[in-house]
Amino acid sequence: MHRGFWIGSIISIVGFFAVAFFYLRFDAAYLATNPWRRRASRAATGGAAGLDERGYRGLDLRPALTCLIGVFLAVALNKGDSYYTHTGPRRR
Repeated sequence: MHRGFWIGSIISIVGFFAVAFFYLRFDAAYLATNPWRRRASRAATGGAAGLDERGYRGLDLRPALTCLIGVFLAVALNKGDSYYTHTGPRRR
């Protein structure tokens, strides 16, 4: 169960970032026609409209980072659940 959970978690993380890298790109025309998106982009990048920390214009990785945090929380919950409900000797 644990190995499968870890493999699934890694596949999910890679998939989230691959989809986000190719799908969550917004060009200048989209940012110009959607002011709410432009404001969100500026807020996320500290003022540079549509430019993230690595220099990819229009890339928004916030949804992928949110999924990454969710996977980390699920792994932590799995470890805690295993510690308290495992039938064998407790592993520390």
